[in-house]
Amino acid sequence: MELRGRWGLVTGAARRIGRSIALALAERGLNVIVHYNASADAAAATVREIEAFGVRGLAIIAARTWPVSRARPRRARAAWTCW
Repeated sequence: MELRGRWGLVTGAARRIGRSIALALAERGLNVIVHYNASADAAAATVREIEAFGVRGLAIIAARTWPVSRARPRRARAAWTCW
C-alpha cells in the first residue's frame, strides 16, 4: 500500500512504542499526527524527527479526561486537511 500523501494518527506517539511506530510510518512516507497527553516537548521532538523523513508531522494534545479535548481533534483535522 502506498502511504505517501496519506495521514495517520498514532496515539501516545510522543514516547516509547508509539514514537517508534510513528517514526517507522514516517520513514515509509506517511504524514503522521502525534497524539500526546503530557509530553509536549517529546511530541515536538518526535514531529521534528518525522519531518526529517520529508513528510509532515503534527502534534495534538487530546487527553480524554479534558472536556475541551473533544474539540481539539476537529481543529487539528481542519489544519491538516487544508495542506
